[in-house]
This record gives sequence, C-alpha cells and structure tokens, in this order.
Amino acid sequence: MGTLFHYDAMLPASDGESIKAGGGRRQVELFRPSGENHFELRICDLDDEHSGQGYSVRFDKTTARDFLEGVERALGYFGWDR
Repeated sequence: MGTLFHYDAMLPASDGESIKAGGGRRQVELFRPSGENHFELRICDLDDEHSGQGYSVRFDKTTARDFLEGVERALGYFGWDR
C-alpha cells in the first residue's frame, strides 16, 4: 500500500525566493502517508516537481477541520462557492 495523494499541482509561487527569481511555481501536495492516520500538506522547492522535498505540515482530525473552516471563510470572503 502506497501514499495516497488527494491533491497534487504546480501553482504560482508568491514568496521572497520566487520574487528574486523573477517568478516560478511550487508543487503543492496533499497526501496521506502509507499506514498513517493523518495527512500532510507539502509545499516543494521552487520549480522542483515530484521530488518529495520541501516543508510539510501534519494534519490530524482537529487541525484538518480547523483548516477547512479557514479555507471556507476565505472562499466566502470572495463570494466563491465551496
């Protein structure tokens, strides 16, 4: 059984490193590591696709629900549908 990816995309970066580089994209991954009871959100290095490198944040049930609520509030602020 392998890692289960729920989201995986190269997205425009908007941080100091990408500004200095004149732009770029970062791979954003939402995944469940094999055999684990949590998921992780990883943002990879600038213009580095499918390397598995970069910073990760671990979500358990409580933090995942809090994060989802924050995303829904952000969507609502712009009037975007869920």
